[in-house]
Amino acid sequence: MIVMKFGGTSVGNPESIRNVCRLIEKNIARRPAVVVSAVSGVTDMLLRLAGTAAATGAEITQIRNKHQQIISDLALDKHLLDQVYEHLLKDLAFIAESLRLTKRMQDKIASYGEKLSVRLVSACLDSMGLKSRFFESPDIGFVTDEHFTEAEILPETYSLIPSKFRCDDAIPVVTGFIGRTIDGDITTLGRSGSDYTAAILGSALGAEEIQIWTDVSGVK
Repeated sequence: MIVMKFGGTSVGNPESIRNVCRLIEKNIARRPAVVVSAVSGVTDMLLRLAGTAAATGAEITQIRNKHQQIISDLALDKHLLDQVYEHLLKDLAFIAESLRLTKRMQDKIASYGEKLSVRLVSACLDSMGLKSRFFESPDIGFVTDEHFTEAEILPETYSLIPSKFRCDDAIPVVTGFIGRTIDGDITTLGRSGSDYTAAILGSALGAEEIQIWTDVSGVK
């Protein structure tokens, strides 16, 4: 088994996502587990939304349009992300009503980028005839302390993941960057948190290799 982590620019547009899925397909014999970041730029957009929601309410049109364009270009189900959008709107409404933004709510809003992208990549794999299954990392054992925005993984994570992570013969596609406290609150692992997620997943599952894929200007 190997872990393949793809950053935001690697899933930043339809062609990039197709390339990611082709790379996964090429490595199918090595039983890849995939970790993905949010689509490039989306985490910053979400944080701006969180920051303005308390004062002015919030529109998610730009984020929705960005993802729906990818869905259209990849010929995926146009309702693929509807449930995620609904939950995001509810959380933004909560911030607006409370008139304050806590770090706990900031993390919850920031987590939506990965929740959206993991569904895109999984659906693209399925459209190519490659059976996949997406996972939100908190649901497979990523437990953290309560240092919101820069949470640290708790030791029990390494035993929880093997007991909770079941993907049968499907390619698992896992959200990077996010975890959950013992009390159930969503946390984020800080910037470059998806690399951290990949390292933890690989260690917990005894992967033979952890690959960090990224697009860097001037390097191919």
